[in-house]
Amino acid sequence: MKRFWPIITATSLGMGMMLSPENLAALGRSAGDLGSGIILAILAAVLVHRGTIAGYSRELRDESPQTVEASVIGQAFGRVSSIACFLCCRVLLAVTLATAILATAGFVFNEVFLHWFPNFAFAALLLAGILVLNLSSDSLARRLQAAFVLAAMASLTALSLMGLWGLGGEPSTVAPRPLALLPPRQLLIPMMALIGFDLALFNGGGRGETSVPAGSAMTASIAAAALALGLWTWVSTTAVPGARLAQSTIPHMIAARAVGGEWGRILMGVTVLSGSAAAINALFIALPLNLLGVVSAALGPPTASRIKWVRITALMVLGLLVSGMLALGMAGEPAIDAWVRAGMLFWLLSYILFHGAGLWLELRKRSASSTRPPRAELWKTMIVLAILGMSLIILIKSDPDGGALTAFMTKSAAACLLISWLTWRVAGRRRQTN
Repeated sequence: MKRFWPIITATSLGMGMMLSPENLAALGRSAGDLGSGIILAILAAVLVHRGTIAGYSRELRDESPQTVEASVIGQAFGRVSSIACFLCCRVLLAVTLATAILATAGFVFNEVFLHWFPNFAFAALLLAGILVLNLSSDSLARRLQAAFVLAAMASLTALSLMGLWGLGGEPSTVAPRPLALLPPRQLLIPMMALIGFDLALFNGGGRGETSVPAGSAMTASIAAAALALGLWTWVSTTAVPGARLAQSTIPHMIAARAVGGEWGRILMGVTVLSGSAAAINALFIALPLNLLGVVSAALGPPTASRIKWVRITALMVLGLLVSGMLALGMAGEPAIDAWVRAGMLFWLLSYILFHGAGLWLELRKRSASSTRPPRAELWKTMIVLAILGMSLIILIKSDPDGGALTAFMTKSAAACLLISWLTWRVAGRRRQTN
């Protein structure tokens, strides 16, 4: 077991966001619309994201995992853009998703396990526990991350096996629909649900050292999550009528009850709570290192004091932002769902920016030197870039709150660019003074 522990911890970091209860709900509703077509949608999403992983692996030949994204985007579009990408495409989703997940975890703990325990109190305790854990010991946080993911995977797999064996209820088979009749938005939901595999880039310490190749960790993360989520969503379609799944806000809980009765409900409760802890803990482990990568790409290799200062500051700010959202009651507001979707779309946008930056740098090298990059690699990058771009446009245009979502994304992007520009100007003046 000790031999495989490095790959387990690295993979669990990349799987954290994918096992969140928000993804279980989104994939459950999508499965209700698509039926068995959900398997094709998940497979297509994995193939597209595998192209992004290949892009990261290509750039990792010259960059460290911690700085690769900020360095590539910064070289192509400027340092301000790399700061803005971190704020808009990472921090925004981390704050909104953590808020939504905490609300869901509090509700499930109250409904499934302890009816007398207040929802908000559990959410606050979970947030405080993860924050204190990360502030006190990064290594312990990583070990518990693996435990959270293994618990979520074990309970979800147990539920899937119960469904496959027909335990707890009579399955109702859903006939597959022709591919041309499948709703385009629902086909793309798995692409949003399977983001976050790139958190496995931060499976090393503050200096970016890793015991597992980042490309292998990202591939293992998305493969394991897709297998578990794909099996469960397919089982859901055989246990519950599609229309009921599509119209429910908690399709995963309904399917679990149909598959395993009260035990199914408890197992799904374990999945939700473990997945909630895994998602929030993964963000709290990775985002400070992501920020450190942005700083290092601009200012050079970090010192030990800078690593500690950046990590503690980032954790405290992230914790304050999420706790502020909870205190303001945003966890129960309908707007939080739209903000989470906006954050996920921004995260997808970061993949587009990364591919675009990598392509631009390769073409620039191609024109400046006699050595030419393999043409097949350029074509693969352009194909993945085109698919991600079209997917992003479809997801924005087909969003149920399209107008409000677009306005929120535009304002958020403008605010992040302004903050990034001001930050870079202030940092530039300090460098000149020193």
